[in-house]
Amino acid sequence: MYPGPVRYTDSLVVLDGKSGKLEWFDQVIPHDVRDYDFQLSPVLAGDRVIGAGKSGRVIAWRSSDHERVWETRVGRHRNDTGPLPRAPVIVCPGLLGGVETPMAYADGRVFVPFVDLCFKESAYGGNAFAFYAQDYSRGTGGLVALDSSTGKQLWSRKLGSPAFGCATVAGNLVFTATYDGNVYGLASSDGSTVVHARTRAGINGCPAVAGHTLLIGAGADHPAFPRPVFELIAYELPAR
Repeated sequence: MYPGPVRYTDSLVVLDGKSGKLEWFDQVIPHDVRDYDFQLSPVLAGDRVIGAGKSGRVIAWRSSDHERVWETRVGRHRNDTGPLPRAPVIVCPGLLGGVETPMAYADGRVFVPFVDLCFKESAYGGNAFAFYAQDYSRGTGGLVALDSSTGKQLWSRKLGSPAFGCATVAGNLVFTATYDGNVYGLASSDGSTVVHARTRAGINGCPAVAGHTLLIGAGADHPAFPRPVFELIAYELPAR
């Protein structure tokens, strides 16, 4: 299905800002038979460049010498490395699992939303009909805080639905939203719930902060909402 390494795919790619010339790159997954995009915009944290993607691997490089300094896996992992057999097996993360949406960084911590959603895959690739027939509402997710210097897990919070809503930091809170329409404002120090809200439709977009306002777009179909209300909601952030 994927016949070779396909250079520059699943890679951290560094270009000269003035000329666009390739400075260096590091391919995370050569010969990616599971379609594990390493697709997120990198997070800059001091001399660390931190990336992640659908493989559920968060990797940090030292920008000065281009060396990897740590790697941390988040979420569920099963049959996610090495060759795949001819017969389909359960693979976790699946095609829409792992770290799907952007991370956030503040005060030496990188906040990583993850999705636990498994798919059946084989050496012949995924089944297209199975992809569209997948019930994404059966997945779960969570948010993990990692030390940006070492990759050590500082806390982890499991959520009952895929975290398709990114991580967004505002003051001492980190916000994320899940596919089933829940919005969470967690304490950045320990992951405890500080604020919670429920929308009237599913969410697969990023929370945005403008001044003292949190903006949430609820516009995804989800079986919990037989008559979903698609809307943009503005919440006043708590004083901090």
